[in-house]
Amino acid sequence: MKLIYFDSKFDLLKKNSIQLEGDFDVEVDSHSNIVPALRSIKLSDGQISSIFILRSNIEFDSFVSFFGDSGNKGYLKNILVLTDLQSEIEALGCYSLSKDLKSDIPQYLEECGVTLSKGSEVEFKKINIYSFTQFNNAPVDIFIRLSEHKYIKVVNKSDMYSNEIIERYQKRSVKYLYVKAEDFSTYLKDLGSNLSFLIEENLINQSARFVLEKASLDVVYKTLKTVGITDEAVELTNRVMNSVLSSVKSDSNLWKVLKKNVLEVEHAAEHAVAISYLCSSMLEHLKWDSLGTLSKMVISSFFHDLTLSGGMSFVRDLDGDLYKSLNSEEKEEFLSHPQSTVVALREIKSLPPNVENIILEHHERPGGVGFPRKLTSFNITPLTCVFIIAEEFWYRINRTNLGRKSAEVILDEMRSTYFEGNFKKPFIAIETVIRERG
Repeated sequence: MKLIYFDSKFDLLKKNSIQLEGDFDVEVDSHSNIVPALRSIKLSDGQISSIFILRSNIEFDSFVSFFGDSGNKGYLKNILVLTDLQSEIEALGCYSLSKDLKSDIPQYLEECGVTLSKGSEVEFKKINIYSFTQFNNAPVDIFIRLSEHKYIKVVNKSDMYSNEIIERYQKRSVKYLYVKAEDFSTYLKDLGSNLSFLIEENLINQSARFVLEKASLDVVYKTLKTVGITDEAVELTNRVMNSVLSSVKSDSNLWKVLKKNVLEVEHAAEHAVAISYLCSSMLEHLKWDSLGTLSKMVISSFFHDLTLSGGMSFVRDLDGDLYKSLNSEEKEEFLSHPQSTVVALREIKSLPPNVENIILEHHERPGGVGFPRKLTSFNITPLTCVFIIAEEFWYRINRTNLGRKSAEVILDEMRSTYFEGNFKKPFIAIETVIRERG
């Protein structure tokens, strides 16, 4: 059975579509724009059951105008409409409900005589392959179906994957990937939290320059340290993040930007924006550059040292002279700042999900010599590996003259430490960003 489903709330549309396809024997043609949704109705000759959730006067007017046309009245069969704007819907002759527009879609369909067949009680649930292009991290194991009873794992839980993997299956006309039934709710929850963030924060990219981003973030830091977390500070943070994302997507030579006009503001702001540029460029090379993944990395870059005071962000490791020069209270502050930063950031309700992992791990190192958990290169998450390499490179490059020769020397020095485990792919990425894009 096929179902045409329209809802302009993209996060709810995606979540409900996945739930329907996972739980029922149905293929969902979902639309967040009403024009292609109505076109699908017409192309189906009205034979496909459809549900429209109308949330605005514009959607309502488009719906009424389409079905008010005598040539389209015949398509009204099997259409269910949910809306608080009731006046003309029932007069058109389609089934209309005015209820909580977040509620149970299958129940609504049953009320208008459309019964969805339950999917077989199997070990796996199907998910439309398009959903996997929204992000690059697998919250659960992902499988492809080879036959009725044979499934092969293609992505491991917590792994990063590139969109090229998904595109490869799309080219083979694969419509669905699968997750284990017991992991289905976990996948839905992860998808819902990520989509909600992207939609609620209205991530519309803007054109901006590195110097403006640094200056703006400097204002954010001063506000947080003197006044605390304010709506204005959060709004400005989002603007800087959007600007960085726009810069990364539109300029393949960001290394040239980073080599100019450095240290014009306090170290913390420049350090944060520069790392966000490097991380985002590395993610783009790795094909891990979905908007959700980039957002997590940019925000982690901005706030990873939020609770550190003074110049302690220059401290790199526990064996170095800088750390040894700190007094006992400063050492405690430095050792505890990943956790204290996470606690502080929880007051900002609109941050991307899973930022905490990157911040908690950003002082881990290959060989288990970092802190706080002494993770090895195979246990540090791939996204954090991107961050660690970018921050280490930027720290080292700031001790030189930012020339191409010094950058290459630093990369050669870093390779002996970082070319292992989950650091390998990110290290190749930063070599490409620095040596080929600059």
